[in-house]
Amino acid sequence: MDSAEDAEQYFRDIGFLPAAAGTSGDGDGDGDDGDEGARGPQLEIRVTRHGPDGRCTAYELECAFARRPPQPPAEWSTKLRLKQLNEQLHEVVKRELGHEHYAKHFGQTPFAARCGGVPVVGRGTSSTPRLDAWCHSLARAANAGAFKPPLVAQVLRLLQAPALPKEAP
Repeated sequence: MDSAEDAEQYFRDIGFLPAAAGTSGDGDGDGDDGDEGARGPQLEIRVTRHGPDGRCTAYELECAFARRPPQPPAEWSTKLRLKQLNEQLHEVVKRELGHEHYAKHFGQTPFAARCGGVPVVGRGTSSTPRLDAWCHSLARAANAGAFKPPLVAQVLRLLQAPALPKEAP
């Protein structure tokens, strides 16, 4: 995972204004670790559909965040496999937050069910709505300042957040 300095440089490169900038990101997201007047990043993540990707299933995620003024918002989509989302996002977030803080932010939105690497769909629910709900919780927690900057940077890198456009010479 990045250092805090590497995360801050990455945020500058993509024009991202992290929640509670300059705070500890103590994991609880209760608003007591920063300037309450600071406007957070307003990160949005939606899982809109899934489809075949070779022998696997890929999920399309539509993502957005408000950039530092005067830049327009960043909006993009990316496709990721459930295994990538689980190993590189879900498990990392669980580990970094710890059980108590993870339960606070994700207790009502379990990660997409899996069985031997295959999404479980036989119980009347698809993994797509569960994954979408989990991603909404992820964005809410990030917006609330529950994540330390290196974790936010890791999330945005996995989601392939676009860099700021290069200025013309």
